[in-house]
Amino acid sequence: MGDPNTITIIEGSDIGTEFWATELGPFIRSLTVRALFILAFRVICFLPWCIAVGGALILSPENLEFVTFQFGYLPSVSGIRRYSHWAHYGYQHIVAFLAAVSAITWMFPTIGVMAIGALLAQFCIAWHSFLFDHNIPLGEDDRQTVYILMTTAWFNDSSIAIKKVGDAYYPAPNNPKLEMAGDEDLGVADDEGTS
Repeated sequence: MGDPNTITIIEGSDIGTEFWATELGPFIRSLTVRALFILAFRVICFLPWCIAVGGALILSPENLEFVTFQFGYLPSVSGIRRYSHWAHYGYQHIVAFLAAVSAITWMFPTIGVMAIGALLAQFCIAWHSFLFDHNIPLGEDDRQTVYILMTTAWFNDSSIAIKKVGDAYYPAPNNPKLEMAGDEDLGVADDEGTS
């Protein structure tokens, strides 16, 4: 045993050299001033992008494809993968948006109250004509996906039943007593007669 105050240097060993040469070497050599600028710009814009996605979820679900997937942070997905993405990450985007609106309202009360009024108006415009449709597959209509997640996973901490028909996934009826005829909901309960 040596003196505990001295540092032992292992000579002759290439610990880590191989990692740096094979894994990080090509990455470091590929960095240019332009690539560093783009990387820094993407890091700086990440939080505003999260806030914008949260705003689009609530205020303009028809523009989610552009706001979320066209800026290079995420690849575009569809179907059940899109539904799954929003189920996992949508709530955090909404919280970021509401936190930003709250911070602006707290720092600038007059501007914040006017902004909240404008946001409520946009919310009404975006959602006034919405009707839930069980025949649309999950993840195919962003407004329906947001509605399902707002009424179940995000704010009620519950889940929905999902049925697979072919390659598509559909929300199953909440009432297990409803009879199903193929893919069509008859709306007739087992213990009730028809009228």
